Amino acid sequence: LARLLVAKADVATGEPAAALPELAQALGLARLLEDRIAEAGTLQLTGEAHLALQQPEKAAQALAEAVERARAVKAPARTIEALTALARAERRLGKPEDARSRVEEALLLIETLRTQETDPDLRASFLAAQRAAFELEIDLLMELDRRQPGKGYAGEALEVSERAHARSLLDLLQE
Repeated sequence: LARLLVAKADVATGEPAAALPELAQALGLARLLEDRIAEAGTLQLTGEAHLALQQPEKAAQALAEAVERARAVKAPARTIEALTALARAERRLGKPEDARSRVEEALLLIETLRTQETDPDLRASFLAAQRAAFELEIDLLMELDRRQPGKGYAGEALEVSERAHARSLLDLLQE
């Protein structure tokens, strides 16, 4: 856990290269202890470090494995984070359609979790924390619209934006 926290601090402070050795050791320990949740988190942070280092291929590999591990242990919140990060990696690889399918899967999980949460405060904060997935979906749709004008992607982006705002407003009203 300490190695993972050091690595997280390294990535957050703009030192992703310094995080990689810590992450490699943390991953080894997680696998040794058969802690699949820690393994998923470590793989996700490894992918994010590679993204920060402009290494989207390595990032996509680590993040795909993180998604797989998170699904295996049925950790939907971790799966959402890993899918969103994987979508960012695929976008950098020039695969906006693949990225979009990943972020759409993340958004479906977000909606599922949101409806299961009965406390309005927790539901609103959960949705706010997942705003990154909505913003990425909008950015991807706008990128697709620039590449393929007239295919309706701009309209879809507007719909996603309005859906995100409507969910937030609904949660606030329920409070």
